[in-house]
Amino acid sequence: MPPAYVKPYVKRHKNDAADAEAICEAVTRANMRFVPTKTREQQSCLMLQRTKPAAFGVKAPYPGFVEPALATSVDKVPSGERWIHEIKFDGYRVQLHIANDDIKIFTRRGNDWTKRFKKIAADAYLINAGLTIIDGEVVVPAEDGTTDFSVLQNELKGKSTNIVMVAFDLLYLNGYDLRKLPLVERKSHLKKLCKEDRTAAFGLSPSSWLKSNTAPNQRRAKCGILFLKVCGRICDAQGRF
Repeated sequence: MPPAYVKPYVKRHKNDAADAEAICEAVTRANMRFVPTKTREQQSCLMLQRTKPAAFGVKAPYPGFVEPALATSVDKVPSGERWIHEIKFDGYRVQLHIANDDIKIFTRRGNDWTKRFKKIAADAYLINAGLTIIDGEVVVPAEDGTTDFSVLQNELKGKSTNIVMVAFDLLYLNGYDLRKLPLVERKSHLKKLCKEDRTAAFGLSPSSWLKSNTAPNQRRAKCGILFLKVCGRICDAQGRF
């Protein structure tokens, strides 16, 4: 049972006795959801939870919530070697904050929605990082890969078992601010952090992107569907994201 599921039942200051009492109460709840039993490979990955990867970025204190730069609507897709394009998902823009066992999910306005996105918080427990900030979007994907905001809203009224987070930027990792790194480099580190064999089955995956000069037929082949909206970003962008 992930700590995020037990935390709402801790009634006093955090200690072993309070944790034990909270676990006992949580398992008796009829609507309690348990994560699937982990394979030996997944358990071995969790044993590496506290290992530190090679340092990159600028050494800096944990910044807390980072105000995101929002997209500007335009009629024509930007072109040029510096631009890359991602699918524009129809969901909630979020920031995933991991501080060891303390996992929080914030909206783009900085509101703490960890309880509403409890499944995502539990899924994020598999990420091999002691302290990190990931930018992404919470969605409910259809079988063909499309997303619908109204479907997501209806899902959040129930048990929210079908929501997933698509991660598209890594802002901070284990004591280092990555926002000064080029976007494509941050995405490379994000892909390594969200290894497919560890997190994809648990509802967290890095987004895919295409270069601006990719031919239309190649775009459809890679995406498997023609999306009506894309989000363009400068591949060597630094600072705001």
